[in-house]
Parts: sequence; C-alpha cells; structure tokens
Amino acid sequence: MKILIADNFDPSLPDKLGRYGQVSTDMEMIDQADIIIIRDKTLCNQQLLEQAPNLKLIICGSVRLNTIDIEFAHKKGIEVYGTPEASTIAVAEWTLALMLALSGHLIKAHETTRKGQWLNQELQRSELYGKKLGIIGMGRIGGYVAKLALPFGMNIIGYDIEIRHIPGVQLVSELESLLAISDYISLHLPYNSDTHHLVDKAFLSKVNNNCFLINTSHGGLVNEKDMAEALTHNRLAGFATDVFEKEPPVDSPLMNLDNVLLAPHIGVHTRENLKRIGDIIVQLIEKFIQKKTQLY
Repeated sequence: MKILIADNFDPSLPDKLGRYGQVSTDMEMIDQADIIIIRDKTLCNQQLLEQAPNLKLIICGSVRLNTIDIEFAHKKGIEVYGTPEASTIAVAEWTLALMLALSGHLIKAHETTRKGQWLNQELQRSELYGKKLGIIGMGRIGGYVAKLALPFGMNIIGYDIEIRHIPGVQLVSELESLLAISDYISLHLPYNSDTHHLVDKAFLSKVNNNCFLINTSHGGLVNEKDMAEALTHNRLAGFATDVFEKEPPVDSPLMNLDNVLLAPHIGVHTRENLKRIGDIIVQLIEKFIQKKTQLY
C-alpha cells in the first residue's frame, strides 16, 4: 500500500504509518497512491482525483472537508474521513485567548509600550467575570468553549438548532434573544448555504454596541463589509477573527480598522493538536485496512 502525505503534519506521522506500506510526501506519486492524507492546503478536486486511479481513501486532518470534492470521490469509490474531534481543545483555547486579547487591548498595549508610549490610563480593559457569553453553535468546540469560560465567572448563553443540555449553559431557542443580551459572542457553526453571511447588517443591528464578537469557525459566516461598517460606526466594541472569507485576506475591509484583532487561521495549529490528528489518522487507516481485510 502506498500512502501519500500531501501537507504538513507532526514529524512522527511518516514513521507511524510506515508499518502500513510505503510512505511518501512527493506529490508526483499521486498516480500510485492508495491513500492520500491532506489538510486545508491540498485541493482534492476532480482534476486531482482523476490523476489518482488507485486511490481508495482520503483523510483530511481538519475540522472541515471543504477542500475535497466528496461527491466525486464517492462516485469513484473513494472513502473520505476527517478528524474533527482532534481540534476541539486547540480551537476552544484560542477562542478564549482572542476574547482576552481583544477586550484587554493586548496587542495595542504591547505595540505602544515597545514604541515608548505609556498608555497606563488610556487602555481600559474589560473583564470576562460576570459577563454574558453568547455561544452560537453548541457542538464539540462550542461546548468546550463554554466549559473553559465558566471558571472565569462568565454567564453562558447557548444557541443551537439542535438543542442539547450542557451543564452551566442557559440554552435559548431564539437567536435574537442571545444577541440582545450578550457581552461577548462566539461563533462555532458549520459553514453552508444556511449559515453563509449569518453575521450581516441585520444580525449586527441586534447586538449591543458594547459587545465583542469572536470568530474561530469559518470566514464565510461573516459579511466582512457589513462587519467593517458596524465597527467603523462603533456599533460593536470589537471583532476578533482567525478566519476570513478569502485566505489570505486580500483587500478585506477589516485590515485597517483599529477595533479588530486578526490572526492567520492558526487556531488548530498547536503541536499537541498535530499529534492528536496524527494519532487519529493512524486509527482511521487501521480501521480501513481491517475492513478491507474482512471484505476480501
């Protein structure tokens, strides 16, 4: 069996996979690969898949599978798997870090102090304690964000179309009621036609102007033009995002605003998470081989 690792993973992964066959990082062997392992950079579209006549399995070390033409892969009999459970801790911790940095003016404090300015009185921070955190999307990551935020003394309000009980979280059935009372809002939704530009002018008009909004989920959830307009007119206290509609964010209206905190989609990029992803990939390949062995 030939395994092609197309993107960057934990350095230990090739050795772990060596017991299952020949492992390569050379894309020139795509025509020989039985398994291809990717992350967000490699596009497994119809053009690539047509170059891989032997391909039987695609594993994406990511929460989302939007770089894969899943329908075409299935037509060719190729199984497709992701590793969504691996990234929960990394993304949830990053969400809290962005919340603290945004409301605490951390970046501005660092940059101005380095420049010799002493904004000891001018930079007024906002605490998390006692604030209402509205989490939109109470799946794995949203649920873990709630778990991390509770020890800060935050009051958690959750909204999800699939209402589920989570200890310490007040669930609401209407999104509007969450928007009206939240001091912080964090997005943890899948991206699809229903959630495209969920955060638009209408959404932002229902949010109080002291609210901080954080997006570590998908760039397409936010209409960047509407967000920039709201921030420019102080209808929102601040916006932190790790994801953009286009990545890298060329000509994004958010780039030159003062009340934003921007990051280059690094929420999942921790050493520990890469190792977890690698471990899950090994498990998926082990199960795949066992299943094929039982069939034949």
